[in-house]
Amino acid sequence: MANFTLDAYVDQHISCNGNADGYIQANVTPAGNYEITCKKSGQLPTSNASGFFKPLVPGSYKVVAKDLNTGETLSTKLKVTQPAKLKVKFVAETNPTTANPTGGSISLTITGGAPILQPYLVTWKNSAGVTLNSEMDNFATYLENLPADTYTVTIEDDNGCFLTKSYKLKKA
Repeated sequence: MANFTLDAYVDQHISCNGNADGYIQANVTPAGNYEITCKKSGQLPTSNASGFFKPLVPGSYKVVAKDLNTGETLSTKLKVTQPAKLKVKFVAETNPTTANPTGGSISLTITGGAPILQPYLVTWKNSAGVTLNSEMDNFATYLENLPADTYTVTIEDDNGCFLTKSYKLKKA
């Protein structure tokens, strides 16, 4: 049985799908002469005395602490995760017509990302770059009274991840 303890945890999971900004922190007590190693399957291990490992990609990691005086080791496995990729699906609820040229409406469904504390922040713009929803309505997933045009939506999740997509609303 080792005469020290290893406390390792994921200090930060991946912020946005596809990023490499995860952190693992490993602490060994009592103070001593230790080497701490972090290894992802299929990669070379990284060692340091501080026990702070970054930047990390998603995946499973093995953290090993070795007492350099006695050769004793302790290890644990941790998983660094990432949110699902932000996605948006547009639906033309109503197309504008000759009789009603501003009768169009669009709705959207957002999935993925990290809507932890609030819904996604949504900014709608028309092809002239004019913002169509106010800061008081920045969660809007539905617009109406629209003419035929190309509309661009920018979505932000709670981690500051962005997705921008456009949709062409056609005249019926």
